[in-house]
Amino acid sequence: MHANADPYAADYDAWINAQAVLLRTGRLQELDAEQLAEELEAMSRRERNELVSRLIILIAHLLKWQYQPAHRSSRVGALQSWLKRGTRSLATTPGTAQAAAAGPEACWMMPWGCGPRG
Repeated sequence: MHANADPYAADYDAWINAQAVLLRTGRLQELDAEQLAEELEAMSRRERNELVSRLIILIAHLLKWQYQPAHRSSRVGALQSWLKRGTRSLATTPGTAQAAAAGPEACWMMPWGCGPRG
């Protein structure tokens, strides 16, 4: 590796761990602040996108449950699995539970919207 190589591009895992050490030891002047800020924003987007994806899957399962009653027995496992994974995800990620609990009335604030308003 060249001396001028970008540590972020060369080894992401080593870079992120080094940034964590700098934060924990109070060496803030040494942080790669711009790249770190971009990473935090990207992490927030990934979390939000994962939540939206999980909710879309839940809605699809619930619609199938509602409109395909003959197939309900095959949907029980899928719904139970989603509830286990989905609630764990909501419980372990600060902020996502509040976003999900805000309900449909908060959809206008979400960048992806919630479809037509009635």
